[in-house]
Amino acid sequence: FLDLLPDTEEQRAKELLLTIAEVTGKYIRGNVLISFICFVVVLVALLVLKVPYAVQLALIAGVLDLLPLVGSTLGAVPAVLIAFGVSPVTGIIAVLFFTAYQQLESAFISPIIYNKALNISSTISFVSVIIGASLFGILGAFLALPVAASIPVVADYYKKYNKKEV
Repeated sequence: FLDLLPDTEEQRAKELLLTIAEVTGKYIRGNVLISFICFVVVLVALLVLKVPYAVQLALIAGVLDLLPLVGSTLGAVPAVLIAFGVSPVTGIIAVLFFTAYQQLESAFISPIIYNKALNISSTISFVSVIIGASLFGILGAFLALPVAASIPVVADYYKKYNKKEV
């Protein structure tokens, strides 16, 4: 791609692409951190509830938590099913726990981590994920935050580019 550009523009384009790659890397690290938090919290809850296969179920929940919008719900399903196998009370407590945790994650944990990592507001994060998901499904939701965080980078590049041309 860079070979298609004139030599005078190649360095500027490299800088822009490196900055966008840095933003994307911050998003991925933030997403992995949120999933790790999910793993730890779910593991503790399942151990307290004495649900069998707690480590494996927490790992499933943590890995599926990487998927935006639906991941935390999908990750809860196996743990809740096995919790109901222990007892109906344990199953109901597991449902209540996962519901509370998902609310906590979406309202506090994710916005705090993404705001710090990407320097975008909670409102922009929320709106970008909704737009991305509605336009392109799960892939759009997954890519929405790095794209939203890259827009100011591209705008800044555009401003600098125009000033150098004048």
